[in-house]
Amino acid sequence: MVGRLDELRAELIGSRRYCDCGPRTKSQCSLSAVCRPAPATTLTNSHHARLTGSHHIPVMLSPAMKPPICRLLLRVGVATAIAGCDRPQARPALADPPPASIAPGSRIDSLLPIEESLRRFLDGLPVPTKFEGAAPSLDSLVAAVLAALEAGDTTRLARMAISRAEYGYLYYPTSTYATKPYELAPDVAWMLSSQSGEKGRTRLMQRLGGRELRSDGYRCGQPSMEAENRIWRDCTVTFIDPVTSSKVTRQLFGSVIEREGRFKLLSFANDF
Repeated sequence: MVGRLDELRAELIGSRRYCDCGPRTKSQCSLSAVCRPAPATTLTNSHHARLTGSHHIPVMLSPAMKPPICRLLLRVGVATAIAGCDRPQARPALADPPPASIAPGSRIDSLLPIEESLRRFLDGLPVPTKFEGAAPSLDSLVAAVLAALEAGDTTRLARMAISRAEYGYLYYPTSTYATKPYELAPDVAWMLSSQSGEKGRTRLMQRLGGRELRSDGYRCGQPSMEAENRIWRDCTVTFIDPVTSSKVTRQLFGSVIEREGRFKLLSFANDF
């Protein structure tokens, strides 16, 4: 921009012509003003200051400074506007981050009635009548979780949680997710539960898998009933942390579901 202004000033100074705007004001002048030859004259300090913003020694110019200097002002204004347009503008900050992606193959029908969503969710699944491979008591379930962790057996650990069929037939229909105000389509509820469980199980095995835990007991909150299901929440286990060798109390899994005296995990949500 500075270089362009210097070129315009040099052009004006070396010119032997000037624009005669006559009695019109600067705002009335245009780039099409008639120009005619004129003799040279001297640029005074006041004129020079108006052009350059500084008071220097006067220089010899054409009498372009004698009449109003409309044309130069217009050209400088246009150049300034163009320079301003060329400046890169700051990008607006993203409002919010984009939502988490849905796993491939997941079918989300949250706008359908719950009955229709459940029918689609159960389509093609075997009909279970009880929990398969379940523990006979809460004590034995907790002991089985600790044994699988110490053995580093991911497959055995995963079998302690309810399956998709067990979730759809034996848990979801009487759960809080099937009715308002907590209504949530079964495919959405299962997707959230299974994805969270997979992450929790992986972190649990990475932190404690294949190490001796030396458990010192566990505690769970008061259970709540949902039809035939008893839900045990807020379960914590006390054990020796293999990393710090100190006794700690941690949540190693999420809620436990009991049905007809058989126990399985609802999720692997944990403190890791």
